[in-house]
Amino acid sequence: MEETGRHGVRAMTDEGTEKINKSKGSHELFVSLLGIVGSLLVIVALFAIWSYVTYGDIRSGWLWFSGYKLVAEQYRIDLGEVPAGESKPITFRLRNLTGEPVLILGVETDCSCLAASELPVTIPPRKTWDFEVLFMASESVPEEEVIRQMILNISVDQPIMLLEVRVKIVPNNKEKQNDP
Repeated sequence: MEETGRHGVRAMTDEGTEKINKSKGSHELFVSLLGIVGSLLVIVALFAIWSYVTYGDIRSGWLWFSGYKLVAEQYRIDLGEVPAGESKPITFRLRNLTGEPVLILGVETDCSCLAASELPVTIPPRKTWDFEVLFMASESVPEEEVIRQMILNISVDQPIMLLEVRVKIVPNNKEKQNDP
């Protein structure tokens, strides 16, 4: 590593110089990686701040970044138990993430037990709208848990918006209570 010369001067050997150069290279690589990680953290923090300022939460900013224009606060609502033959209202809160109005043209359901009103409707830029749906429990299928689906037809290009309602249809005890 170090050799002492004739005049007491220490000199580095090639082997010692090589170790120092390797450690400098490792240090420079570490500093570079640290700089990259730090830059990424700054970008993530700026995105989070922008999302929070623009939408009020980070999730909506990420969904917008992923290509979504319209999102629901909940994509599946569990109604619990509904007596056969009765109806129960449902509200899906929808949010327009864009700077342009979004038009909901209509809805396709997998059964006649779901009825939507107020369509078509335009949701203003960066606003929310409560989508009201009425679930009507069939009298012919008591004691059954079902999941019903709706697909929204919207005016913007985005992945399909699928909303679901989960419910357990139970026998209607009102009829039995009315019998003497």
